[in-house]
Amino acid sequence: MRWIYCHPLFDERKFSHRFSYLLSQAFDEQGHRLERFDYAGTGDNRGDFSEVTLESLGSDLANRFGHETPLNLIGLRIGATVAINTRNKFPDRVNKLIAIEPVLNGKKYVDHLFRKQRIKDMMSGVVPSEELSYTNIEGFKTHPLLIQQLQNINLSDQDDAINHLTPFWERISKIDYQPILQKVLHYVHH
Repeated sequence: MRWIYCHPLFDERKFSHRFSYLLSQAFDEQGHRLERFDYAGTGDNRGDFSEVTLESLGSDLANRFGHETPLNLIGLRIGATVAINTRNKFPDRVNKLIAIEPVLNGKKYVDHLFRKQRIKDMMSGVVPSEELSYTNIEGFKTHPLLIQQLQNINLSDQDDAINHLTPFWERISKIDYQPILQKVLHYVHH
């Protein structure tokens, strides 16, 4: 059974890397295939992050589908939101969806990102420039269109339609991923 993993963006991608690696190993042990990939402009994929939009993320995911149907999606944070939107756009192509702490309220999400960035700027003495054509979010040159699209996310009506798991994805030195891995595998098998 084929599963596609949709990773989060910004620092959440970095903080969740170990989780996605362990999840991939757990899938392998269960005889499932978990495909992890980088969206264009992220990770090892070509492109420039300043060109990333919610549409480009969704298109990158849809391009992974190939001819195999139906397939399954698992996403974390904004990756879960992208997976939900993609499932809604292609309901006949997606069999199962597991959304781990999806961004349901974009205004709160963007406000959180901006607050974290302001703290980093204050601590490092950086004065943000008003003249730039992008916004710095956690070291990523982020296009204003992506910020606007993120702010417009409102998926609160989707909450009942998905397998929704809620861990904590901030800087934690030691975290036991086993409980969340077990919950994900439970949903995979049911």
